[in-house]
Amino acid sequence: MLNYIARPKTVHFWGPTCIVILLYSDFIVYFILFYCHIVFKTGTVILRMALFPVVIMIQKNMVIMNNHMPTVQKLQEQFTKARRRGDMLEGELVRAIMFT
Repeated sequence: MLNYIARPKTVHFWGPTCIVILLYSDFIVYFILFYCHIVFKTGTVILRMALFPVVIMIQKNMVIMNNHMPTVQKLQEQFTKARRRGDMLEGELVRAIMFT
């Protein structure tokens, strides 16, 4: 009785039915992987096409920002020096120039 509980009866499916099931399951896995490949590749192409104008716009804005960076740094330096000196009037003037 103890031997029967410890070792349950096993059923083997090795035969024509098993081969059909294995081939069918391989086909299902292949089909799922192929479908995912097509969907993801198509999605990637669509996403790249949609983001291309955004990338161009970002690059143009970066060029503009790099062109204005020296002026902005000079104004920030003037504002910091005025704040350290306690000169509120000059600090407000520089801040007004920066944000207009």
